[in-house]
Amino acid sequence: MTLKNNLLCLTLLLLLGGCTNDRFFESQAIDSEIIITAWENLESANRTFELICATQESYPCSNYSIHHSISVKDQLIGIGFNKILIPNGCLTAFGPATTNINLGTLSNKTYNVEISLRNKTSKGRLIVNDSYYQFIMDREENFKLAYNKLNRIPANTVWGTVGYHAVSSENLAQSFIDSLQTIGATIRTFNLGEYGHFSINSSGGLEPPKNHGYYFIKAFIFNYPGNMDKLKSLVKNYGIRHGNALSIELKGSKGERYLSWIK
Repeated sequence: MTLKNNLLCLTLLLLLGGCTNDRFFESQAIDSEIIITAWENLESANRTFELICATQESYPCSNYSIHHSISVKDQLIGIGFNKILIPNGCLTAFGPATTNINLGTLSNKTYNVEISLRNKTSKGRLIVNDSYYQFIMDREENFKLAYNKLNRIPANTVWGTVGYHAVSSENLAQSFIDSLQTIGATIRTFNLGEYGHFSINSSGGLEPPKNHGYYFIKAFIFNYPGNMDKLKSLVKNYGIRHGNALSIELKGSKGERYLSWIK
């Protein structure tokens, strides 16, 4: 073990009461449904498709994990959920057991899918194209898909929110959104549904996040093919000038994230 690993291990010992690796795990059977949420990771050079998995049951430590196996071969994706792993060091907060399954960059085609859990196997298909990922399962045995269809975020999309606590800040919040259009952002039509990073509601607008923590919030979504540094500077300037009145979060389709409260 290198010096770097020794230091890391010592840090974990101090924080968790033990240096956690596979030797120190105990396990138990999976005793609840698993909720599977489809997600597209925007931050890699080539977008990757991931499944964020969590048990419906909560456990006494928030760092319980789900042991799984995965196979991606030709047109077959096989996923097996095997057991719950119990770490030696407990992060003492209730929470589900979790795992993230990265399926990589999938080609546009239809894959056969098999998902196994508690001696039951569900079969179906995963359709991948430029517009969406869609699961069509014969049944969901011992697991549940948070949604069957994940729309893919078009290139040059920017979106976000402006939160504020006083009615008097509404015009200021709108002025930020108007400024986006002044420097080149344009309105585009998005399909109704789930995009993972955001949802489009029946009115065709961006659905504000739940439990956002503000008295008032404005959500926005645009097409913007221009220089992202301009948007970064705009968010920063509003933060410097109006940071006590507004909280702005702006995201982009390549994984960009700009926050007005970070100078």
